Amino acid sequence: MLRRLAPLVLSSLLLMLPTLPAAAADFSPGCTAGVGDAAALQSAVTTAGSNSSADTITLQAGCTYAISSTLTVNAGIGQLTINGNGASISGGGSLRVLLINNGAVAVLNQVTITSGRARIGGGIQNAGTLTVT
Repeated sequence: MLRRLAPLVLSSLLLMLPTLPAAAADFSPGCTAGVGDAAALQSAVTTAGSNSSADTITLQAGCTYAISSTLTVNAGIGQLTINGNGASISGGGSLRVLLINNGAVAVLNQVTITSGRARIGGGIQNAGTLTVT
C-alpha cells in the first residue's frame, strides 16, 4: 500500500514547489550576403513571447530581414529589445512590420523599419510602450 502511495505523494509535493521565472534570453538571427534570416528573427520574437523576462534580439549590421508575417510583441513578456546595428526589417510592401500590443514594452535601437503596409501603422502600430533610438 505504501509503495502505491509514494509516487502520488511525491508528485503532489513537486506540484507545490515554487516555479522559477524563465531566464532572459539573447537571440542573434543570422545573415548571409546582406540577407537576414527572417525565420530566425520571427522565431526569436515568438520565443521571447514565451517568458516574462527581458529579452534582447541583436540583428547583424548591414542586413535586411524580409519578414513574411508581422512581428508581434505582447503584454506580459517583459521588455523586448531589438538592437539593429544598422540593419533593416522589411514588410516587403505587403504587411505591417511590427505590432506592439497594449501593455507590451519594446525598445528599438538603430534598426530601420521599411516597406510595411497596413491600413493603420504599416511600419509600426504601437498600443504599448515603445522607445526608438
